[in-house]
Amino acid sequence: MTGLRHWFGEVRSASGMVRCLRPERIDPATGAIVRTDAEDTFQFSLTFEKGVVASMTASSAGGPGTGGRTFISGSEGSLVATQRGPNPEPDGVVLSAQVGTREFAELPMPSAFRPFDDERDHRLVAFRLLVREFERGIREGSSPAPSFEDGWRCQQVMDATRESSATGRTVAIG
Repeated sequence: MTGLRHWFGEVRSASGMVRCLRPERIDPATGAIVRTDAEDTFQFSLTFEKGVVASMTASSAGGPGTGGRTFISGSEGSLVATQRGPNPEPDGVVLSAQVGTREFAELPMPSAFRPFDDERDHRLVAFRLLVREFERGIREGSSPAPSFEDGWRCQQVMDATRESSATGRTVAIG
């Protein structure tokens, strides 16, 4: 959600659904089957203040997934990125195609997005970049993203999606 807001601005409305498709789960500590009503599946469509429309679908109810896929299309072309798991990988590839072309081509990764490697865990690169921004904010007296406001805005979208799921209506935000 924070990434979508970073790319497209503030969300104007949301529609979607949330479900608990697997209410019986195994407690990893005891091995016992426990019942839950915690959502394990969601789908939403968002309309942003700038008119952009985005949708997302995810579920942890099934077996191994196929990872994630981001597809962005606009008046000048399209971008696509796939990943093996829920988090983007530091060596991930973004493909682009301009309107009128029939093939996607790999975009070079800007060095600012991968200034170092961390062999311990591929997810640490993104986390360490966020920590650098947090440290910069402390030094400069600013509040870089993600901030409390980012969390609040994301919560608004989640609440609107849950309301939409319950009512079947599109819900205005803000």
